[in-house]
Amino acid sequence: MTITRLLQTVNLPKAAWRPHWCSTPSKNRVNFVSAAPYDAIKALLEAGVSPKEVQRSEFVVTEIPLHVIVPKHIPKAQDIIDAFNKGLIILRENGRYEVLKQECNWLE
Repeated sequence: MTITRLLQTVNLPKAAWRPHWCSTPSKNRVNFVSAAPYDAIKALLEAGVSPKEVQRSEFVVTEIPLHVIVPKHIPKAQDIIDAFNKGLIILRENGRYEVLKQECNWLE
């Protein structure tokens, strides 16, 4: 099964994946697919393919920062954001952040 077909068979929004050709494509073969890591892993797992069977490039196509947001009308919204940031700093300082990344197979 090609990666394009694989990605088409799972329930992902079309904007979540887009095939890119890095060389002359062979018939029924995709040489390169740009996909968000979690979307790609979800697609592979839903198709019964182990992510270990696919080579992941370390080349970064794009970086999308993630942010925690709390609506201003929520009481103590800034306190919630400050507590989150403080907790994240603690997790990074004590090494738990890296452990969680490995345990949860996070990709950065």
